[in-house]
Amino acid sequence: GNPSLLLDPDFNVVWEQEVAGAGHKGDTVDVDGDGLDELLIGFSLFDHDGTPLWSHSPMSENDHLDDSVIADIDGDGRFEFALAHDGHDAVVHNVDGSERFRVAMHHCQNIWKGKFFEAEPGLQLAFVDKAIGNAEDREAAVVSSDGRELSRHRTMGYYSVIGWPTDLGAQSLIRLEW
Repeated sequence: GNPSLLLDPDFNVVWEQEVAGAGHKGDTVDVDGDGLDELLIGFSLFDHDGTPLWSHSPMSENDHLDDSVIADIDGDGRFEFALAHDGHDAVVHNVDGSERFRVAMHHCQNIWKGKFFEAEPGLQLAFVDKAIGNAEDREAAVVSSDGRELSRHRTMGYYSVIGWPTDLGAQSLIRLEW
């Protein structure tokens, strides 16, 4: 695993865990309504006191978390967890850690949430491959809250969500190419 440290405001270590696939970022959200955030590190969710709530093994030896989005994508009042696996598919989990759906990707690097298609219920998720490697292997996919693919195309760069209403939805994705 990867060493993960939780530090207090004075940079003292208050918690240390070896977490498989820890990756590039952690994320926090209060999933149980106790007023204290849970912590997503890699493919594992920990309670506010460090107790593991659920965990998934990396898909390969070097797999790690490249990006994550925690949001109530279907409007049911419970959070879903979208995880970008380095060099693999993206996986969306329910709050209990069970797999909700997968999105086939080559090397999912970034995930964005938004209301990109007004006619679709809930939020949509945009998954974007890393902008390196073979051009034919770099794609972006937008899926509905139930995992249905709404759009897929090749891409050369990264995306950002902007508040630019169109006839499709209240938010737009802007693709930055270089």
